[in-house]
Amino acid sequence: MRYLINPVFAGKAVKRYFFDLNRLWKMDEKQLREYQWKQIRRMVKYACANIPFYRKKYQDAGFSPDDLKTFDDFKKIPFVSKNELRKCSSKDLKPLKSKNGFIKTSTSGTMGKPVSIYVSMQEIVMGLLGYLRTLKEHGINWKKDKIVLLLDLRRNSAERKYLNEGVIPSFKPFISFDNMRIYSFRVDSKKLIKELDGFQPDFIGGYTGKLVHLALLREKGFGKNIAPKAMGSSGNTLDKYLRVLIEEAFDTRLFEAYGATESGIIAFECRNRRLHINDDLVYTEFMRDGEPVYDEPGNIVVTKLYGEGTPIIRYTGVNDVVAPSNDACDCRLGGGLIKKIYGRDNWFLIFPGGKVMLPSAVSEVFSRVVYEFKTRMIKRFEIAQPGLNRIEIRVVINHKLNEGVSSEKVFSMIKTSFQEKLGSDSDVEIKIKEVDKIVGGRYITSKVDKNKFDRKIYL
Repeated sequence: MRYLINPVFAGKAVKRYFFDLNRLWKMDEKQLREYQWKQIRRMVKYACANIPFYRKKYQDAGFSPDDLKTFDDFKKIPFVSKNELRKCSSKDLKPLKSKNGFIKTSTSGTMGKPVSIYVSMQEIVMGLLGYLRTLKEHGINWKKDKIVLLLDLRRNSAERKYLNEGVIPSFKPFISFDNMRIYSFRVDSKKLIKELDGFQPDFIGGYTGKLVHLALLREKGFGKNIAPKAMGSSGNTLDKYLRVLIEEAFDTRLFEAYGATESGIIAFECRNRRLHINDDLVYTEFMRDGEPVYDEPGNIVVTKLYGEGTPIIRYTGVNDVVAPSNDACDCRLGGGLIKKIYGRDNWFLIFPGGKVMLPSAVSEVFSRVVYEFKTRMIKRFEIAQPGLNRIEIRVVINHKLNEGVSSEKVFSMIKTSFQEKLGSDSDVEIKIKEVDKIVGGRYITSKVDKNKFDRKIYL
């Protein structure tokens, strides 16, 4: 269905483009707070009236939308976990009243069984406006500049549903997309960089890992005509080594966007490299041991402030540890700030003194190898922690890509990087072994009970 043909849809889409896109530049903190409260009440009321899962959950908890008198009442709303949504049937999560139909989209399933939710075309447009903000902030004109997006285009992915099966076919009769190229992030990197060399994009955005592959090829002399004004990273952790690698290879600035399938884009970097939360699109909380934190790491809880599909309200299923910031940014953008994204809370290594390494810290160890040696010779790795003072690392090496670097040098750098993170006083034993194959599954596992530590220090 081409929703733009519907004049009501067309009117709403135009309004959102001209007004909602610029909201973070126009609203002050008080205005944003008032807007958030209005949208929270609307979404909670909608969820209770239209979504069987929420109606039952709220009834069982003794909660009613009428209980929301002031912002202090927000904490009365029950949390929703990823496992709860996983257990739901389509009837539990699909709105009872469907005027224009809904698109079903799913998470990647890296954390287990995928979560499937429903979104409307209006919701898709609103979510994409969040990404258009990032382009505007970094001087990219989505209508005129040449844009390349490297996305997850598997069957039920949000990116495929939003763009290839949603916005583009609905708007194509009225808007030209000839300045855009969309590729699967799984496409062969050498083939891709050859095509980009001919297209000469002004902007390249996509998964961090794919951008790294392109950067390494650029270092070898491929894609000499690729000179983007800016690049955007999403989907994977962007650490200091990968940022420098990509920026140096393409001689450009790279910004990070942070989000989730369920919530849409949560935050993006401004020109000052500060992560601004889309406070008009999501309401975020940061919790530790059931209590809110304001300037230190906590588990992010997200409430989506728009939509006519499956509401996301006090959702803990993003499963990331994130540190908010009380600092201010001197750019013109509104919204709260994020200091650091540490990664998945249930993929961890924990060491004496409560020192915790989540995926971002672990990935940085291996990113250093990529940056220092300019090689993708590490094909795969997994880390097991049988005890508090020992980790065992298994690595699959592709010797065809070693660029003359020995496995011993790589293993030495991995060990050194772990030791530097843990501190000079650490006596953790680090064992590294090369293996031919690693079967899929979690790449970080620990037998240490992190709940035994009252105080945790995230590295």
